[in-house]
Amino acid sequence: MLSQQDLSVRARAALGEERGLLPGLVSLLDHQQPLLRAKALVAVTLLCRLSPRWLLEGCKAKLVPAVDRLA
Repeated sequence: MLSQQDLSVRARAALGEERGLLPGLVSLLDHQQPLLRAKALVAVTLLCRLSPRWLLEGCKAKLVPAVDRLA
């Protein structure tokens, strides 16, 4: 049986392999429905809290202008 720590390491490794995750979330920030925009913003926030590397990837994926358009 896998421990919680093993699952966390495996989940982080799986997220690290996902290449289209952040560009997909950034595109959802421009979606017409506010609920989808909010969920995308929460997901990006949680990813950035998980690892600072996601913040760097977000900057490459034009995250800052997309968030700026929400204001």
